[in-house]
Amino acid sequence: MNSIDIFPWDDNFNTGLPTVDEQHRRLVALLNLLASHVAFKTDIPQLNRIFDELADYAVYHFETEEAIWKNYFADDTAEIEHRATHARFVDEVTRLRGEVGNRSTAQLAEDALAFLARWLASHILESDRKMAYTVLAIQEGLSLDGAKQYAKERMGGATRALIDIILSIYSTLSTNTLRLMSELAAHRETNQQAMKAHALLHEAVSNVAIGFTIYDEQDRLVVCNDAYREFYRTSSDLIVPGATFEEIVRKGAERGQYKEAIGRVDAWVAERVRQHQEADGQYREQQLDDGRWLLILEYRTPSGFIVGNRIDITARKQAEAELNRYRHHLEALVEERTAALSTAKELAESANRAKSAFLATMSHELRTPLNAIMGMTSLALRRAEDPKLRDQLGRIDEASKHLLAVISDVLDISKIEAERMELEESDFGLRDLLDRLEQIVRHRALDKGLGFIVNLPADLAEAPFRGDPHRLNQILLNLAGNAIKFSDTGTVTVSVSRMASQGDDTVLRFEIHDTGPGISLEDQARLFNAFTQADSSMTRRYGGTGLGLAISKQLVALMGGDIGVNSRPGAGSVFWFTVRLQPGAAENTLPAASLPATAPWRIRREFSGKRILLTEDEPVNREIAKLLLEDVGLEVDLAANGREAIDMASRHDYALILMDVLMPVMNGLEAVREIRRLPGRQDVPVLAMTANVLADDKEQCFAAGMNDFISKPVKPVVLYETLQKWLVGDPARSAGC
Repeated sequence: MNSIDIFPWDDNFNTGLPTVDEQHRRLVALLNLLASHVAFKTDIPQLNRIFDELADYAVYHFETEEAIWKNYFADDTAEIEHRATHARFVDEVTRLRGEVGNRSTAQLAEDALAFLARWLASHILESDRKMAYTVLAIQEGLSLDGAKQYAKERMGGATRALIDIILSIYSTLSTNTLRLMSELAAHRETNQQAMKAHALLHEAVSNVAIGFTIYDEQDRLVVCNDAYREFYRTSSDLIVPGATFEEIVRKGAERGQYKEAIGRVDAWVAERVRQHQEADGQYREQQLDDGRWLLILEYRTPSGFIVGNRIDITARKQAEAELNRYRHHLEALVEERTAALSTAKELAESANRAKSAFLATMSHELRTPLNAIMGMTSLALRRAEDPKLRDQLGRIDEASKHLLAVISDVLDISKIEAERMELEESDFGLRDLLDRLEQIVRHRALDKGLGFIVNLPADLAEAPFRGDPHRLNQILLNLAGNAIKFSDTGTVTVSVSRMASQGDDTVLRFEIHDTGPGISLEDQARLFNAFTQADSSMTRRYGGTGLGLAISKQLVALMGGDIGVNSRPGAGSVFWFTVRLQPGAAENTLPAASLPATAPWRIRREFSGKRILLTEDEPVNREIAKLLLEDVGLEVDLAANGREAIDMASRHDYALILMDVLMPVMNGLEAVREIRRLPGRQDVPVLAMTANVLADDKEQCFAAGMNDFISKPVKPVVLYETLQKWLVGDPARSAGC
């Protein structure tokens, strides 16, 4: 930035006191620096900083001067008046700063600089010079009065005339110089902007991929870019400033540059010149001798110049030609693709059906023998008295339950992957849900020496909710079971809290705290993937398929919630999840946890001697089911297939029929349809008891006319509970079946 001296320094400003003169020169330099920044429009914060530096240095200078004067004048009226002059200067600067924001910045800057220049000139030449002359006289041995008289004489005559001349010049020099330099700075900025705009325009025109031309009023070329010359490279030597449009295109046509001009040069040139001079803004296409295609757009400016653009559309024309080649057999392509998609769709549906059939078959084939194992084990446990035998049977029972859980997990993950997992809805209470959880897992915790605590707020314990308690219990069992499995000491705690209410719905948060080994951040990232555990070594130490958390994650998502874990190695883990539940009915029903204990007793008391039909083709399963039914006082008739069941149902009026589904001769679905057609058999309860547990299997059972569904392996508690429900004959119990 160039410097502006609105206050040029001269030796005539020297007072004879070196310290004072040096500070005067510094003040003048700061003033000139401030003027330069004002003239060249430096940003306001920078101006303020320089102005503040000038004001601060002025105050510092005043303090220096006043110390000198006080040393020699000792409160003389001259010294007091000099200090008052300094104070008026500070007041004026403060006033000018106070007008910032209320006046034009430029005008305020000019006024401030004019004041500073005039004040400094007057102060240095008159006030400070007179005080300095007095000090110098005192230093030479004169008294104060004598020194003051000496200074007065020195300030008169030629010195006075010189001072008056300098002050008259400085009264206008500062303002005029500042305005002149501001105008020069503005002019320079305008020129720089114009040059920058010109350079930018030239750069843009030169580098744009579009051919660009300008022709003047006489249709002579003024400017064109390299892209234009490259398009017309056959005649690029003709494209020079000053050449007319007609000269350029005629010579290009004579050289064969334009395909449509071959054999008709004059006519083509005349038509092309006419189109060019019309410059109507219409798009025109042009094919060149090298096969390229251009899109031409020309228009006339208000000053009479013609601006032209050429755009390479070769790729578009090639695409259009390719499209035309395919247009005639497009229908054949569509039919071919449609047939391929149809085939692919059929293959996918076939694969899906095969997968579903395989799962259904595997479920049936695994659950059927498992039902026999678990049933026989349960019966043997009832009769076994030898402790060692009971322990061995208990191990068989636990292993069977574990295998059943694995089978159920595999089926669940398959249903989730096929997007066929559906939630059921029923009313339930959290107290009953968590009581059942505690009944199931507490003994596992006690066996390991662990504490097990459930924290359920009173308001949530009494509130009715509606959702899928079975799936919610499945999530809790999985997380609580993991917490117990991975904790060797300490306590496992299950806590519930209300997070928020969304309309009528409630969002609940469940937390399961354990004192296990903890999980690293790296392992947490893949914890909820199927067939994955935090550490492969855990699979060997603790066992498990790694499906539980993946299934829980999907179930939580279906319930409108989220799931996660907070953990670090050595500090245990907190698994948490949220679910969104609807408000449930307020009626108080018998807690679900109490039904298993009361159902067998009630069946013996109220329905002993009732005759039921058991249809089961597998002999071992048939024997187990018969023993379970007879244990509660029921009389049981047996049928080995659907045909036998129809025959027996036609001859006896049964209180209830238990029906397997997959059987030889006639399956259970066909059998129940036939039974419903028998006179007086439309309302007899028919309960499916099958190893086919997929959702489609249940729907088929209900569609065929069955009333309820008991999955294999049969749990005695579930069997008795379901029997009680239908033997009682309460219609409300059948809702949803």
